[in-house]
Parts: sequence; structure tokens; C-alpha cells
Amino acid sequence: MQLETWIAARLDSTDALTWRVTLRPDVTFHDGSVVDAAAVKTSLETSMAAQPGTTSIIPAGTQFTASGLTLDIRTPVPVGSMASSLAAFNVAIRKTAADGSVLSTGPFVPTEFVERQSLTLSAYAGYRDWGPQDRAHPGPLNPGGEHPRAGPPGWRGGHCPRAAAIGHDEAAGWRAASSASSRTVDVRRGR
Repeated sequence: MQLETWIAARLDSTDALTWRVTLRPDVTFHDGSVVDAAAVKTSLETSMAAQPGTTSIIPAGTQFTASGLTLDIRTPVPVGSMASSLAAFNVAIRKTAADGSVLSTGPFVPTEFVERQSLTLSAYAGYRDWGPQDRAHPGPLNPGGEHPRAGPPGWRGGHCPRAAAIGHDEAAGWRAASSASSRTVDVRRGR
């Protein structure tokens, strides 16, 4: 198994308090808009404001500076575990669309959400790794088999923990979406 980065191409410590994130140029939100440093900055600031517990992984007072595909993160105290902190499910990168729906990134689009019960995902045709063979292959969201690169139950890159962290404010946005080819997964503990 080879691990690959999801959104960031690099994460470098420039001094004891500053981290530089270089984003991949081929990552988009599910509406096709580019995931740039400004979008990541907005998402992280929104997560930190909406979820006070986030300060246990990214300290209060952290400053974000965005420029193109580069995000500088300056913390008030040294954070040696920044890579792990940025991978936490409660700071997953997302944005709110004009219609109020929640947009995220990755190979699967949430198309239906029933709070504390299920999350239905569909393949995102614009995902950077999808080739013609992937779109045509029967997958977790198409009858007939599993996608060749998807791990059980067809999630990759932290979608399962993300489902467990969906807030009440996001649920309405996810309920609004719909799709004909999808798979529903029970997200309640132990199911």
C-alpha cells in the first residue's frame, strides 16, 4: 500500500511556530472550484470557530496567511504534531455553496445524509485520480462490485471519520443533494 496526500503536496516547518502548506494544484471541491489556500484558510477558521474543541489540536490564536496554493500557519506555541492535526476529521476542508449545500473534496460526493443513521455517497467524476476506466468500472456507487481503489466500505482518505463528525448545521446542506447511482452506508457505531 502506498499512501498519497489528499490536498497538500507538502507540509514544511519554517521555524518553531510556522508551518507552510503547499497545496496540490489538481484538487477541486465537488462543484469543480479549485481548492486554493484562501479556501483552506476559510475552512480551517470556520471549523475552529464552530468547534471550540478544535483548539486542542490547533491552538487558539493561530494565524493563517493564504497566497495562491500556499498557506502559512503561525501558531502561538510550537505544535510538533501539525501534520496529524491537519489530518483530523474535524478540520476536514469544506465550503458552503451559494445554495447552502456543503461542498467537500475527494472521490465521493455525499448525496444524502440521515443524521445518526446513514450517509449516501456517489462517485465524483471530476476527482483528480479518476480515469476513463474508473468512471466506467462498477464501484461502490454503481451496481456490480467495488471500485478497484476504494477500501471497505468504499471510502478513502478519512470519509468514514468525517461522517461521524457532521454537525447539525451541515446536515441540512447534505440532505439537499441527490443522485441516482449511490450507495448508503450505516454510520452508527457498531453497524
